Amino acid sequence: MNEDNSKKIDETQKTTDNIFEFPFYNRKGKLHRQKVSQIALLIYLVTVFIVYNIGSFIYHFFTSGLNIFAHYGSFINQTITLISNRFADFKIYGISLLSSNDIIIMVTLLFLPLIPVGLFIRWVFKKSRIQANLASVGLEHYYLQKVDKKQNIYIFKLLTGYRMSYEIFISEFDNLKQLFGEGDMTYSRYKSDMVKVQFKDELIDIDDVKESNTKKLSLSKLLKPNKLLLGATSIRADVIFATDKEEGNGLLNGHWLIVGASGSGKSVSVKSFCMNFLLPQNYTHIDDIFVINYKQSSDYNFLKSLNKVHYAQDIKDSLKLLKKIQLNMFNKYLHNSKHDQDNFTATQTIVIIDEIQTLPEMLDSKGLHKIERNSIQESLSIIESLGSKARASNISLMVILQKGDIASLPSTAFRQNLRNRFMLKQENNISASLVINNEILERENIKPLDLKQGQFIYLDTLRNELQRGLTIFPDTEIDIDMLNNLKFGTDIQLVMDEVSKNKSASLSAIQKQKDELTELESSGKKTYYDGFDDVENEERIEDETTDDILDEVDSLLNISK
Repeated sequence: MNEDNSKKIDETQKTTDNIFEFPFYNRKGKLHRQKVSQIALLIYLVTVFIVYNIGSFIYHFFTSGLNIFAHYGSFINQTITLISNRFADFKIYGISLLSSNDIIIMVTLLFLPLIPVGLFIRWVFKKSRIQANLASVGLEHYYLQKVDKKQNIYIFKLLTGYRMSYEIFISEFDNLKQLFGEGDMTYSRYKSDMVKVQFKDELIDIDDVKESNTKKLSLSKLLKPNKLLLGATSIRADVIFATDKEEGNGLLNGHWLIVGASGSGKSVSVKSFCMNFLLPQNYTHIDDIFVINYKQSSDYNFLKSLNKVHYAQDIKDSLKLLKKIQLNMFNKYLHNSKHDQDNFTATQTIVIIDEIQTLPEMLDSKGLHKIERNSIQESLSIIESLGSKARASNISLMVILQKGDIASLPSTAFRQNLRNRFMLKQENNISASLVINNEILERENIKPLDLKQGQFIYLDTLRNELQRGLTIFPDTEIDIDMLNNLKFGTDIQLVMDEVSKNKSASLSAIQKQKDELTELESSGKKTYYDGFDDVENEERIEDETTDDILDEVDSLLNISK
């Protein structure tokens, strides 16, 4: 009984396998040879007919001016009679009777039609091979519907009447990559029954660059105004840029998080970014560059001679710089308030904080002096404040660290304010997922632990745009004297002069805020307003105040809270 059932199953499977869901092959890629042969013969005969007619028309038209299609019936009768007579003569007298023209015509008619036949057979074999590849990894219920060679996009469609989950399809992507002989890939749902796969070229690595003609990767001429050059995508020096700034002068569009393990190419990447800043057309729109180098490396020595660069590498000096940045932010806030604008657009301030994880790590030290501890805590507080408030004053942070764990940054909210993510090789998947979330990593088939030195992934989290490349240091000379002598344009200089005049009001605002907190603390208050009486008393004091400077201070405090 069991043997009979197994035979029935085998027969059913055999019958199912022989169903040809496609014209020339089945879902497992098996060819319908009889139908392929029939179509190939049809193509051959149709091509012979077309070739003979076209050749005859050209011959008669240019020798006698006769249009064979004007008396096509007579022409066909004459043709049949001629072929019959020549065939009869050939049977009697053999091949010696054929002239050179006869041989040319015969060869042309016999072999030229083989070209479209060959193309057809090649197309059928290619399609059936693709289907066989899909079947070999258990995806025979799908078929390749469309290919866009220009963008290297493949669209797979589910056969009518079949069901297969999207998750099952994408689980076989590594096998598909090998079967199609393509590089990396991204995938997404496409309509209800399709999957869109885009194959991408493999990332170039540093060995490719060393073996290639290095002149092809000379990026100095590719630096552009208002464009942040990230790196190259091929040894031909095809390059990619970061998202363009959306409003006002400057180069960086929001804040940045740059993460890479030791030896991943972080230093070269940051130096490369700095070369973008030093392009004269970009440098004229930068008011200050603050470099806080907690790593205490020599990476930024080439910037120290620039008059716009402010450098620190210890807690004391870095706190001083952070307070200057904070004051810069308040000054620009006041300018925005006076001119009824949301964002400062004239110039941009760039703040580079390298190895920011040094601050929370130092707080764990038991031998830390109280002054040092307080300074570190205030530094972290200012940095977190800059992350959420500095964008309106056109201050952009570049925060650099080795791994993206939660303990390395002031807070999760601060990390979320870092719009641009630049990720190099990671030590573990947890760190990678905190830079670029797991959903994107899986969708884009990114393996952060497999990245080689200098290979990076760039994600604009606001636009959800992802790019890949290799960091290359632009081989350009820095003319320190020329950059130090660059001046702002007249309009920008007027704005900067006005901003600098806001310093006293900003300092008053900051001091007022501190005094208010000190007074509240000494009076035993728990919050700004413990009761409704506090609100009424403050409103009465505000009604009695008419000082213009204090009005500006209050406006500033309201913006900065």
